Amino acid sequence: MQSAIRPSSRLWLALLAAFCAPSGVHAEPPPKALPCMAGAPLQNRYTPVQLYLTVDVCGRQRPFYDIAAKMFVLGSLYGYYDTLRVKDESAHQAITAMKMSVTPRFTDDFRAHLQTMTSGPKLAELCRSMRQIGPPTYYPSYMVAHGLQSIEHRLQGEDDEDDALDHSHTPQEMWAYVLDAYLHCPQ
Repeated sequence: MQSAIRPSSRLWLALLAAFCAPSGVHAEPPPKALPCMAGAPLQNRYTPVQLYLTVDVCGRQRPFYDIAAKMFVLGSLYGYYDTLRVKDESAHQAITAMKMSVTPRFTDDFRAHLQTMTSGPKLAELCRSMRQIGPPTYYPSYMVAHGLQSIEHRLQGEDDEDDALDHSHTPQEMWAYVLDAYLHCPQ
């Protein structure tokens, strides 16, 4: 089956990731969409870039609505989590830019499915699933490199990766906060 991502949007996401990729310790290969598999286990190593690329494909195919909705929610939660740990506020727009690229192409059916999954009785089940996956384990290079501080450091030939993250809270504290503040998970 052919990909439902338009070449321009796929290119935009790839360019964002490639341009913003640091060249230091946390350099990563270009992101790729994950396979669409109903019931596929989500992992805390997936970045919002990977998750949104996959939602853009899987969210167009009814058999994969559940996993696509969970990927969108996880990508959004991880994006919010990353805004809390990345110090450079100018970098925080990376997640908004990605969402703006993907969400306009959601079908009405997928939007309705996503709404059902994130409200009412389904919300508690979704929250349990997100708690089990837990906070991200990846380094948020997609966001760090998007910020002006990182760009300035790279232009000057400096490495700022060690100073990019705020470590004042534990991952579990931040994850609990994100689940409450962003997804409004019941306790």
